[in-house]
This record gives sequence, C-alpha cells and structure tokens, in this order.
Amino acid sequence: MKSLLLLLLAFCQTVFGTIWELTDKNFEKKAFGQQGMYSFVYIYSPYCNFCNEMTPQFAALADLYDNTKLQLFQINGYANKRVSKKYEVVAFPVLKIFSSDGTDMGSYTGVRGTQNFIDYIHEVTGVSPSFPDSLVKQPTSKELEDIIKDTKRDVLVAFSQPWLKGWEFPYTNFYESLARYYAEALDDSATTFVRVDVSDAKNAEIVSKFQVSKTPSVFHFASYREHYDQANKLFKEDLGPVEIVQLLEGAEELVTESIKLSTLSDSRQKDVEESGEADNSFEEYAQLREL
Repeated sequence: MKSLLLLLLAFCQTVFGTIWELTDKNFEKKAFGQQGMYSFVYIYSPYCNFCNEMTPQFAALADLYDNTKLQLFQINGYANKRVSKKYEVVAFPVLKIFSSDGTDMGSYTGVRGTQNFIDYIHEVTGVSPSFPDSLVKQPTSKELEDIIKDTKRDVLVAFSQPWLKGWEFPYTNFYESLARYYAEALDDSATTFVRVDVSDAKNAEIVSKFQVSKTPSVFHFASYREHYDQANKLFKEDLGPVEIVQLLEGAEELVTESIKLSTLSDSRQKDVEESGEADNSFEEYAQLREL
C-alpha cells in the first residue's frame, strides 16, 4: 500500500511536456531564434510565496503545449540578475511572451491560473493548446445511473467546484492524473472516475440525488457491492489523491458516512413535499460560479 501511494504521488506530479530552465548565460540563445516559435517565460524567485502558489498552474501548461508553436521557459530571477535587470523585474512572479526574434510581446498581469494563461497565450500569439482526452467522465444524471448499476466496477463520483485548490483545471488536476495513473500505470480498466461540477446548473439533478452540501466530496461505489446504489462517502476540505486511493482500498476510518442513493432520494422527496419548497441545493454553488 505504501509503495503504491509513493508511485501514485510521483505520477500525479509528473510533467510530461518540457519546461526549460534558463540562466543569465543562455537566456537569449535558448529562448529566441527558433523561427515561428513563441516563448512564454516565467521569471520567479524561490523565496516568493506567490511563485510557490503559481508554479503548479504554470507547470500544467507543459503537457498542453508540447509539439506546438509555443515554448515554455522559467528562470530564477533572484539568482540571474542580468535578465531581471534587462526586463526591469522589481517583483515576482513575472510572465512574459516573446517572439522568435526576441521581441517582448507583453507581460501577463491577470489571475494566475492555467486557463487564464491559456486565454492570454491565444490572445497574444494565436497558439492553442493540444488538450488530451480526459479519462474522467462527466455524465448526465441518466448516464451516471447506468454507470453505477454496473456493480462489477469500482466507481468514484467526485463533487467539486472549479475554484477549489487542486481541482481547478480539469485536464491536469490531481483527479485527472489519478484516473490516468489507474488506466495507464496500473492498467486498471475496472475503475471508473466521475466528476460533477456542483456549480453547473445542468448537474442540479445529480447534486440533489446525492444530497451534496459540502465539497469536495467523493462517493465510492465498491465493486461487487450488495446494492448497486450503496456507497461510502468521504468529505475532506483538503482532499487529495492519497485519501482517494485509501478510500478505494477500503480504509473505513476515512468514511464520513455510508449511504444508499434510493434511501437518500426517498428522504429528500419526502422533505420537499412536506415543506412545499423546490429543491434548489445547487443554487448557492451556481451563484458562486458567477462571481
């Protein structure tokens, strides 16, 4: 179990594309000169808390721009003072785009998130990322019911929001990496990963059926379960890949509660009928999505 977790964590942190580390000595030679290529450069300091928070968001780009017309570079601006002085860096982090001839095309100053970087890169250069096929399903309510009915499979249903730390970017977040690890590294075709964005109105029926009031929450439908809709629920504010693997492995001490969807649905319907109020459990999430 311990070795599995170590391998898992290493896999989830692996970047398969390339981000080149530059120095004062090779900056111009490496970043410029390749005809038709653009360079997105991250100037950071190892002592900068904002940099530490942003680095994973930048690193996620490596998998998305491999074999495109965008190169990714980073340079320690604290240690490489010539480059910092040349581009008038007075605070970290700094993100800049350059053309192949070294023309400074601008600095990014918006929200530091992977999708925001993608939007900016496309706006300035016209280069689009190459999104990988997702191994995490995002089904409709009916499709999810069909998935759960296959009792020979382990099914994980994660409820999250796009602004939660670790869950932000759907193509490279830890849950996607976890699904890829099981499918590719473990060659496991019997475990299905599902993700539900609770702030998306189209998922209101699923949110209501599962009675999700806190996120992130994960429901595990174990293979060969007695009842198809029987699951163990785990809620943890800092939920990560280790807890999810432990849940899959049957760690009962992590389980917040055990549920049956049919029982939840009957109870919810009865409450709605008695109160006379519509089921609007997803509306708070939807409002937050608009902020």
